[in-house]
Amino acid sequence: MIQSIKQDNVLVIEVNIVRTSIYLANDFKEIIFGAIDSGEKFLVVDFSPCEFVDSTFLGVLVVSYKKLLPLGGNIHLVVNNPNIITSLEMTRMDKIFKIFSNKQEAIQNFVSTKI
Repeated sequence: MIQSIKQDNVLVIEVNIVRTSIYLANDFKEIIFGAIDSGEKFLVVDFSPCEFVDSTFLGVLVVSYKKLLPLGGNIHLVVNNPNIITSLEMTRMDKIFKIFSNKQEAIQNFVSTKI
């Protein structure tokens, strides 16, 4: 459901869930916080399979971003669903996170500008 893979010094967290929910948010949080605590600074969260991302997942992203900021890290999002993009824009999260249409672009942006 939620898995992580390392690619080009970037940790990619794949959220292979159609609709995220509070029931899976703790697993998501454990994966991201564990990665940050292990020294990962550049994360790509891939929501491309998702049709809906709930507020608990978005909350985990914001807290994770706040943990990464003093470390010089960041999170990029991969989102294809226009409804999720609209939600991110309405909550102004698109001002915090860079949003990409595919994993390779998100990873490449870190590789070319940060690492």
